[in-house]
Amino acid sequence: MPGNYPFVQQGIHLFFVLLIVMIFVRAIISWLPVGMENPIVRFFTNLTAPLLDPIIKRIPRIAIGQLDMTMAVGFVFVWWAISRVDGFIAVSIPNW
Repeated sequence: MPGNYPFVQQGIHLFFVLLIVMIFVRAIISWLPVGMENPIVRFFTNLTAPLLDPIIKRIPRIAIGQLDMTMAVGFVFVWWAISRVDGFIAVSIPNW
């Protein structure tokens, strides 16, 4: 994160980076033999569900090897959103 970003832009960028980390952790947890009753699994599932549930409904339930395509689409969407939001904020908020 460059140091010349306004505070608002840094906060939004940090939110998206944390969302990427949460999706990554959820993908790793999905490979482990841990049930949904585990509080850590529920925590990451509840945080990433608003983003991943609509993707799960629209993508056919196909697992290519051990890679769930839902997580990959979620990563691509979040990276796209970071670039769009960063661009909009950079244009609309002057550097202080």
